[in-house]
Amino acid sequence: MKIIFLDIDGPIISTDVDTVDSELRITHIPETIDLLNELCKYTGAKIVTNSSHNYNDIEGYTLKDDLIAWGLDADNFHENWRTIFPYIDYSKIQSNIRGIGRFFAIDKWQEVNGACDWVCFDDRKFTVSFRLILIEDAEGIKREHVDRAIEILGPVE
Repeated sequence: MKIIFLDIDGPIISTDVDTVDSELRITHIPETIDLLNELCKYTGAKIVTNSSHNYNDIEGYTLKDDLIAWGLDADNFHENWRTIFPYIDYSKIQSNIRGIGRFFAIDKWQEVNGACDWVCFDDRKFTVSFRLILIEDAEGIKREHVDRAIEILGPVE
């Protein structure tokens, strides 16, 4: 199983969550959606969101619904399409690394769904793992980020 853990602010939305009402996901970078569709098709990976927007449902309308409305293929999502982030019990994490809750959420997701080959697009450096593909928060996912993910995940088998 191949998984793309996807943060939203930075990789998809070019504005930090502190400057956008987290309940109004109204803007995105269109080319990032095309790149993610391409990446999923080429690698066979499924998307799991790992974002502070994960549980900001609006009248039953979810982050997944937003991403699909923006053009992300619904088939590209894993059945369990979001991690527990941002609802992390930080008392269980013994680290001072900024953003470590995101890594904890990835680990917890794998405990439930099984270990996987994964990459994570995020604008926070929460790990030194080669699996983290760091995105500039104002630019979104670019071709070079997708190429790096392809190097890690490989083509569909």
